[in-house]
This record gives sequence, C-alpha cells and structure tokens, in this order.
Amino acid sequence: MKAIQGFMGKRQLLKGAFIAFIFLGITIIELTISYIIKETIDIDQSYSFLKFIPLLCIFSFLYGIGKFIGNKQSTDFAAKIVRHKKKSLTKHIQNLPTAILKKYDIGNFYTEIQEKMPVVEEFLRVFPSVIAAPIVLILTLCIMFLFSWKLTLVCIITIPIPAFLFGIINKPIQKKTTENLKNEGKVNEYLKSTIEGLDIIKTYSLYNLFSKRFHHLLTRVEEKGLEVEKTKAKTTPLSYILRIFPQCIIPLYCGYLALNGEGTIGLLPAFSLLIGNVFMPIESILKFLTKYREVLAIIQRYEKIEAETEERMGGALPLLNNKKIIAFSNVSFAYQQKNVLEKITFVIEEKKLVAIVGKSGSGKSTITKLICGLYENYSGSIQVFQREVRESNLVELRKQIAVMPQTAYLLSDTIRANMVYGVKNYTEEDIEKAIKMTNLNEVTAKFKEGTRRVLSDRGTNLSKGQRQRIVMARVILRKASLIILDEATAGLDSSSIDVISETLGILKKQHTILMVTHDIGLAAMADEVILMHDHNIIKIGTHEELMKEPIYYEMYTEQQS
Repeated sequence: MKAIQGFMGKRQLLKGAFIAFIFLGITIIELTISYIIKETIDIDQSYSFLKFIPLLCIFSFLYGIGKFIGNKQSTDFAAKIVRHKKKSLTKHIQNLPTAILKKYDIGNFYTEIQEKMPVVEEFLRVFPSVIAAPIVLILTLCIMFLFSWKLTLVCIITIPIPAFLFGIINKPIQKKTTENLKNEGKVNEYLKSTIEGLDIIKTYSLYNLFSKRFHHLLTRVEEKGLEVEKTKAKTTPLSYILRIFPQCIIPLYCGYLALNGEGTIGLLPAFSLLIGNVFMPIESILKFLTKYREVLAIIQRYEKIEAETEERMGGALPLLNNKKIIAFSNVSFAYQQKNVLEKITFVIEEKKLVAIVGKSGSGKSTITKLICGLYENYSGSIQVFQREVRESNLVELRKQIAVMPQTAYLLSDTIRANMVYGVKNYTEEDIEKAIKMTNLNEVTAKFKEGTRRVLSDRGTNLSKGQRQRIVMARVILRKASLIILDEATAGLDSSSIDVISETLGILKKQHTILMVTHDIGLAAMADEVILMHDHNIIKIGTHEELMKEPIYYEMYTEQQS
C-alpha cells in the first residue's frame, strides 16, 4: 500500500480523503432518506405523511447533487494523477543517460507503461470510495440495527454467501482474460515486427508465411475471447440469482416480522434502500483488491525507472577560442561488458574536415556518442572544446554541436519547422541561404505550400535523400562550432551525396567537421582520415597516405567495383 500512496503523493492522498468525506456525506443523506421513508409509511394519521414529502424532496435533491460531485471529483482525482505521472515520466525519460535508455529498451518500456495507465486510472477512481467503504458499512449497519436487529442479522448472514460465490465464479473469467491479453500482446508484437520488416517480406515473397502465422495468432485470440464470453454467459444467470438472493430473503422475512408484530411495513422499503449501502462498499473493496496486484506491478515498474538518476547538470563551460577542438587520449569504452574502443588516441583541430572510416562494428559511431557526452563511463581522457567531457556542462557542450545522423529525425510538421527546431537565432536570410546550399528548393518547388508543406510522421512522404537535405539545412542553421555526420550519406542516391559533399566543402571553411562514413570516395575530400579496425585506430593520415594500408585499399577497391 505504501507504493500506491507514494505514487499518488501526499497532496493527492489528502484530496482522496476529502472525496471520501463527500461519499460519507452522501451516505448520511441516504440514511436520512431511508429513515424519512420508513416514518412516512409507518405514520398512522391520515394525510400526516404529506408533511414529510418536501423534506424527502430536499434530501433527494441533495443526494443527487452529492452523487454528481463525488463521481466527478473521483474521475478528476484519478485523471489528474495519471496525467501528472505521464508528464513526469516523459520528462524523466528525456533526461536519462543513454546507457539507462538502452538498458531498459525504453521505447517498449514506455509504451507498456502508457498502455497500462488506464488500469491505474480506473483503480484510483474507486480509491476514495474504498477509503469511505468501512465507515459507510458501519453507519449503515448501525441504522439497520436501530430499525430491526433481527432483519439486520438476516442481511449479514445472506451477504457473505454471494460474495464468496462471486469470487469462485470470477476466477476462471479472470484467468482466461489474462491469457487472452497475453495473446493480444503477441499479435501486436508480431504486427509491429511485420511492418518494420515489410521490405524484406516483399523482397523474399514471404506474404503467405507471415499471413499464416498472423492468422494463427488471431485465431487463438478469437478462440480465447469466445471462451471468456461463453464462461460469462454461463455464469451470468448464476450471478443474477446470487445478487437478488438477499433481496428476495429480506422482503419475505420482513413480511414475517410484520405479521408477528415484530416489525412495520416501513421496514421493507427502508431495508431495500439500505441493502445497497451494504453491497456497494463490499463490491468496491473486492474490485480494489482484485486490481491491487496488477496496479502494484505497474507502479513498481514505473518507480523502477523513476529511481534512475538523470543526466548530471552543471559543469565546466566549453572554451571555443582554441585550435584544439577534440582530443582523445588512451580512451577505452565497453558496452554491456563488450569492448567497443581500446586505447584510442587522436586530435582534431579547428576548421578541419576529418573522416573516420572502418568496417561495421569497429567503433566509429561510438566515438561520436562519446563526444556528445551520451556515455561517460569511459577510461582515459576525452576533451571537447578544451574541457573533459565528464566535467563539461552537457547542455552547453551540445549547443556547440550539430549532428546529422544516418536516419533523419523529422516531426510531423512543416518543412520549415523541421529545419529550425533546435535553432534559436535565425533570420529569413539564414533560411534562404540554407535552402540554397542544400538545394532544398528542388524539394519545396514540388509543393504549392513550399516550406509550409506538412510532412507525414518521420517524413515518410519524402525520399531519404530529401529528408537528409532538410537535416543538412538544420545543421547549417544551427551554426555550431562542431558538425558531426554519422553515416549521413548511407543509402543515398548519387545526387544527394553530391549535394552534401558540396555543402561540406563550403562549411569546412567556418566549422570543424567530423564525418563517420563507409564511403571512401567521400573520405577522400577530408583533410585527415582516421582508419579504424577491431576497436582500434590503425592509422591516421590523408586519403593518399591511407591508400597504402591494405584494409583501406580493400574497402576502396570493393566500392569501386
């Protein structure tokens, strides 16, 4: 219970208690109404009951208003907590170190948490009524004892029987529902992997294989769903009988008491109204306990990620007026106990275009991540702008870096908006210059809206080359001291590569550029080339010097052929 209290927070916990008091007030009004009804029916004098009618109307109105306020406050209470937790989780994840994000496979983790939040919201919605439930039950039973202790005892005896049998009936339904939810999860997972691998499925003509497997999974979901519905259909009549069982016993016994002079006719409507106040708290508590374990598991997973430490704040500011931009000295780095870099040493000076080349898995992209401060658990020394990365102010460091990754990161927004996000100071002249340098006008000219054209999610309504031109324009507008290209030309057509090459030729006059690439032709334009192999640097030199290295020459001849 402490985990749930911590999840809500003290302020919301107090609000939950306040809503519980509203439900107690509603109960007191309902108890008063039952008393008025009993007295109205039991009154002997003709027409004297009429004096109770206005009072009954007033309390009925108050009951309706109270019920509305209580339910609305409960809904708002649950929604506010869940909304706040979603926001805080999103913000927290954005501020987590990259190593933690990789550790949790954060995309799937976040999706799972978000999908299960409605269960938490439903649970929290009944929380105030559960707090009030024991007091509501005690107050109701006290009034019932006041009216007739014998009739109350009959109610107490008959209520546990249905409650016990309800639990037995619901067990197979809950079990089959849980199994079916797992099957639905497998369907969603399979569908996701199918969409992601659609190109391969088309290339290898795997339609029939994937369709059969998908059909098999859907059939299992359908069969389990039918089993659940059949079980519900079988148990519904029994559930109905069990629910009305006490309501049948009470009138019969009430009539028996009235005939024997031990009770009045007014007991029947009064007890029929009060019996709901006995059932409802018990049902709320049972629902709460049923959902408790599931919600506790979700909250514990939430708290696990919340407990992770965010990226550090503060640190040394970068020194920009210096010829030495990047300096690696004996740097080693391992990820998940696997060596990625081993004793790497190199220096990059300002306004130089340096290429890092090597085969896949040699550690090229890891170097760019270390420069950006995405990982800090390295050994040796990494200085960027004359500051050790582990001691740098990461926010200020990253302001001086513009990254162009292999996959363009675009939002479902206009071309213009995608050009300028992350850019604070720019003019219309800057935008026009960036468009011209990247030949982006060839793309915008195809749309009547021009740069105001709205892109689809991830910019899928553009080609890869067109998407990369937008990212290149963003790099230009950022006006960063250091530009990093991480396999930015991989998979691009020759015209797009030519545009990027020409742009780099202009940018290197004013910026330091680090380019990770497989393309030896592109590396040839660099002032210096760093050749990597098996997590080490083999040699540093010009393109002509590295052509004497067998590994480099082999890569060159493979690409030429």
